[in-house]
Amino acid sequence: MIRSRITRWSWVAWGLAACSSPPPIREARNDAATMNAADAGGAAGDGGAAGAGATAATGGAAGIAGRGASGSDGASGSGGASGAFASDAATDRTTTGGSGGAADASTTEGTAGASGQGGGAGAGGRSTSDGAVGTGGAAGGQPDPGDGGPGTQPGCAAILAMVDRQSWILFDSDRDNSNRNLYMMHPDRTGLTQLTKGANGDREPSFSYDGKRLSYTSVVAGKPQIFIMDLATRTSVQVTKRPEGADESSFSRDGQWLAVHSGLSVYVIKTDGTGERVAALAPANSNPYQWPAFSADGTEIVFWGEGINAIQVDGTGLRLIAAGLGVPAVSPSGVDVACGHGCDAGEFFASIWMSPFATTTHQCEGRRITPIDGFQSDHPTWGTRFVVAYHRFDRSSNRAILAMASAVDSQFCMLTSGPEDSRNPSWSQ
Repeated sequence: MIRSRITRWSWVAWGLAACSSPPPIREARNDAATMNAADAGGAAGDGGAAGAGATAATGGAAGIAGRGASGSDGASGSGGASGAFASDAATDRTTTGGSGGAADASTTEGTAGASGQGGGAGAGGRSTSDGAVGTGGAAGGQPDPGDGGPGTQPGCAAILAMVDRQSWILFDSDRDNSNRNLYMMHPDRTGLTQLTKGANGDREPSFSYDGKRLSYTSVVAGKPQIFIMDLATRTSVQVTKRPEGADESSFSRDGQWLAVHSGLSVYVIKTDGTGERVAALAPANSNPYQWPAFSADGTEIVFWGEGINAIQVDGTGLRLIAAGLGVPAVSPSGVDVACGHGCDAGEFFASIWMSPFATTTHQCEGRRITPIDGFQSDHPTWGTRFVVAYHRFDRSSNRAILAMASAVDSQFCMLTSGPEDSRNPSWSQ
C-alpha cells in the first residue's frame, strides 16, 4: 500500500518534516482459543516461552563509571548504578553464540548515564528456532549485516532506560511459514508471543489504551474486515462487515470507538459493531484517506490523505497538520504527531519526523526522530513522549524489520533482523 502511494506522491519531494496512561499490560495468558467469528484465523496455540539464554551478565560495576557521551562521568559526577539485563529472548532466528542481551541500561544519571558503557552482554543461546509458539527458542539473535544483531546498537541501552520494559509491542509478521499473523514482545525483545495462526492474513494490530484489547485486520470471505481480540481470553469478534472491506483500525482513547479506513474514506464505528458512520469522506479526485487515529482528547481524527490531516469526529473542521506522508501517530500527551517523510540528500519518505499536532508545520520543519540510513522508515508508534517504535523497510528486498528510536538524539535500536518481514508495530501505553 505504501509503495504504491510513494509512486503516486513522487511529486511531493518538497513535502514536510512532520507528523512530532493507563498502565501497560502484563503477561497475557498463552491459552489456546478459537476465534468466534466464522472464517477468522484461530488464536495461536500454546506458546513455548521464549527460551532463556545462558546466564545473563549483570552490568559492570557502577556501569564502568557510567561514562557519558562527553567522555566524562554523568552530571552528578558519579557512575551509574550497575543494572541487570533481561535475558536475550529469541525474537529472531538464532545462531550459535547469539548476539547477547542488551547492554546495561539501569544507570541513574539520566541521558548521560544511560548512554554510558554497560556491563558485558548476556551470552547467546544455542537453539536455531524462534521462541515462538510451540518452540521455546534459546536466547540470541541473528546478526544483521552492517548494524549488528538486534539489541546491540549503541543507542539500545539509552532507549531501554527511557521505556517500560514490561510494556508490549504488537506487530504482524510472516514468520509463521510465510503466513502473516500477529505477535507481541517486550521492547527488550523478551516474551515473544504469537497471537494468531492461520492463513487469513492477520495484520495491522492496534492496542486499546488500557492494553486489554487489540484491533486488527483479517480477511473474511475474500474481504479484509476489522476484528477485536480480548487478550485475556484470546478470543476475537468481528466488528465491521463492509462490502468493500475495512482495514487500518485504531481505538479511541476511551476504548468505545474504532476509526477505520474503507474505500476512499475514514469511518468510525463503536467497538460492539454499532453506530458506524463516515467521519472523513475523500473527494473522488483525491488520494484515499488512510491510517486514521484519534487525537488524545478524542475530538479529532488524524489521517493520511492530501498530506497529514485532522478532522473533527463529527466530520467538520478539516485541517492540514503537515505535508508529510505515511502513517501518522499522535503522541501519548497529544502534543505531537509523528509520521514518515524525506527531506535530505534526495531521500524520499525515508525518516520519521515529529511536529506539533495543534498547528500546521511547513516544508521540512519539525524534528527528525530516525536516522537517514537507506531504509524507508514508517508506521511510528509511541512508547513514551520521546521514543517510538517503527518499521524500517528495505526497498530492494521488499522486507521490513522493527526498530525503536529516540526523539532526543535519533539513536536507534533494532528489534528484529529478518529474514522474516515484520511491520506495523503498536506499543501499549
